[in-house]
Amino acid sequence: MPILSEEITCRGVELEEVSDAIDEGRLLLNVLKGKLWSNKSEFDETKDKSTFRDYEGACDRVKNFYREQHIKQTVEFNLKAHAAFKERKRVSMSVWEAMELLNTLVDESDPDTNLSQIEHLLQTAEAIRRDGKPEWMQVTGLVHDLGKLLLIFGSQGQWDVVGDTFVVGCEFSDKCIYPETFGENPDANHPVYSTKYGIYEPNCGLDNVMLSWGHDEYLYHVLKDQCTLPAEGLAMIRDAFREMLQSVAKNGHTFDECKQVLHDNIKLDPGFKEFYAWSKTADIPVIIVSSGMEPLIRAVLSNLVGEQANEIEIISNHVTVESDGKWEIKYRHPTSGFGHDKSQAILHYRNLPQPPTLFFFGDGVSDISAAKHADLLFVKSKPGGDNDLASYCKREGIKHVLFEDFKDALVIVRDIVDGKKTIAEVISAN
Repeated sequence: MPILSEEITCRGVELEEVSDAIDEGRLLLNVLKGKLWSNKSEFDETKDKSTFRDYEGACDRVKNFYREQHIKQTVEFNLKAHAAFKERKRVSMSVWEAMELLNTLVDESDPDTNLSQIEHLLQTAEAIRRDGKPEWMQVTGLVHDLGKLLLIFGSQGQWDVVGDTFVVGCEFSDKCIYPETFGENPDANHPVYSTKYGIYEPNCGLDNVMLSWGHDEYLYHVLKDQCTLPAEGLAMIRDAFREMLQSVAKNGHTFDECKQVLHDNIKLDPGFKEFYAWSKTADIPVIIVSSGMEPLIRAVLSNLVGEQANEIEIISNHVTVESDGKWEIKYRHPTSGFGHDKSQAILHYRNLPQPPTLFFFGDGVSDISAAKHADLLFVKSKPGGDNDLASYCKREGIKHVLFEDFKDALVIVRDIVDGKKTIAEVISAN
């Protein structure tokens, strides 16, 4: 009776056919260039990849854009933008029509290319196809910038549409592009918004923070309730999961430094210690399923359960650490937007000749692929609303139990294991 848990911190979505535009556009793009299709990428040959995202050497257009964005993206603006999204007039069009409408836009925040938007989208989708990635990822690449249609449908300028995203409502990160320009943002001097955690609880997770409003966040909200892209696709559109992880390594932080920071600052759900102790006594394995990296997870676990952290099975991404401390993430499932398809962890047990009862605990978008495979799904409750996993379960009709912490969950799991209640009774009661 394995218990699979994705998260133990205090915090706390089948692909439809979009169009045949990738193939049509691939042909169109090459006809426009007056040459036949070739698998060989001239972009790869002519572009020095070391200059990608070189903001220090960027032109004034890029620098001026980010200054304006960093000054105007406030909590007040973002609250109004999120509210206006729900009231915004909708327009119906095909993906190809949207791409054509977008084609006149030049993204002032991009230091790498002056290509038209339609060329950029086709180039992205084709590069993903050439690398052998799944169709859902190719489609995600094709549509990932369609949120820039906000420029046509009521934006105040480019600053509230394009550019990198960041968290608002707390101290601005010095890892953002041109961090010094945040000094002119009114929130930088706000008594709450300027503090380390601001309006948030420590370790609340990305599902529970407000990201600066723009085309990524807009398209995410457009798609999340009315498309069948997998959770990984939506995450790629919204917050570039892999890029965030990899940026930590690129910024020169050694792996030991990262591990120590997490060890010292991450606070775990205190109820997990009792939950794990009972599970061990009852001979029920507890397995941590995560999109993080095993050594970091164990470092955090050691805060709560001490040396027993080494006994817990962890299914996650891996890491290669060099002698100089530099490190690189090794993804368990490279075709997944999170590097780890968590459904595979559950299906391993589900496909056994005598499958055990499976309890799964989760709270975020990376848990969605696994949600429908558990015998009983526990979803971490979110004060004031639903997290992405809860919203997905409601929309898809997936039965689940909301829980605040592992101490509450233990009561339910123990009753089922002791035969006092059935899973059906628990689901019915919730």
